[in-house]
Amino acid sequence: MLHIGLAIALLVLCGSYKDYPTLSKRTGINVITIILTVLTGIKALAVLFGVIPSYYGTESDIPYSGLSVFSSVMFAIIVIYYGGVITLSVIACIKGYKCMSNNELTSAAYSEQQRVNAARAQQIYRTQSAANVQQSFTTENNAWQCKSCGKYNESDNKFCIYCGHIR
Repeated sequence: MLHIGLAIALLVLCGSYKDYPTLSKRTGINVITIILTVLTGIKALAVLFGVIPSYYGTESDIPYSGLSVFSSVMFAIIVIYYGGVITLSVIACIKGYKCMSNNELTSAAYSEQQRVNAARAQQIYRTQSAANVQQSFTTENNAWQCKSCGKYNESDNKFCIYCGHIR
């Protein structure tokens, strides 16, 4: 079930990444693709060296033909199920590797990150500018600056309201 969940998550993330590429989605695709590749390899080895040899090793030991038919049907169901899970996982891994290697999407993700960083820088600049305007407004109204903590106080105060230092 883990393979199916990771494969579906990877396919959804790849589709979302193509619509709106960001670095966080690219990182998610990298991580999930690598994990899914390792898990798929382990599951394929388990099927090839675990399920198939155990079936053929026990086939001749069953005394009743009815159990042989039942075990053959169960073997077929298990192989079909694991084959489907492995196939889905391999398809998702291929799609993940294609998304990671797409240079256009990667450059778009980096451009989006630069745009977000520029917007953050502008917001910080606006916030600092507003603080400077407030500070210049308080200095124009005869406020005094505390020598201890550096904060501004109203001209009527004899003590700093922030640290208690005498004017």
